[in-house]
Amino acid sequence: MALRRLLLDCQDPRQQGDGPLLERAQFRLPEIRRLIYHAKGATPAYHGYADDASGLTLVPLNMREPILITRPARSPNAYTLGFAPHGAGRNTSRTAHLKMLEEEFGGALGHEALQTILARETEGVDVRFFTGTPDVSELPSAYKNAAQVSEAIERHGLAEIIDRVNPLGTIMAGEMNWNRRR
Repeated sequence: MALRRLLLDCQDPRQQGDGPLLERAQFRLPEIRRLIYHAKGATPAYHGYADDASGLTLVPLNMREPILITRPARSPNAYTLGFAPHGAGRNTSRTAHLKMLEEEFGGALGHEALQTILARETEGVDVRFFTGTPDVSELPSAYKNAAQVSEAIERHGLAEIIDRVNPLGTIMAGEMNWNRRR
């Protein structure tokens, strides 16, 4: 309710005197024509979210699993505000995932270990890395189970899954050597 009140207070920043909050704070914004929702980590899944929207949204899961094509749920869940997840989401942090793989392979991941991990995690998909070195923190095991995410989207009425696009190949950035702390 406080957010709604703030938005109502801020509707016309051109008012004079003791006008809306944004006027008193000396901000000059263009006229607000309609309410725009934003949800970090989410994909719009409501009708009319953009003037050029087709009504469909894409929800990628991981480099090996299908990309979901969704449309707004027929009877949307009021608690979602019309958003669906923008992807599967991580199981763990990048660092924790790397440590898990290093423990599995007994230390730093050499060429042989990387090849074993890639073969296991990218079977059936042509995966390439721009830098030439795989970033194991982006492999499918770093993300939530795609089937469970798809099922949860439907079960909770976040969106209607109307089709899936099966990936044949994926191009990822690869390991960028960001000087990560360990």
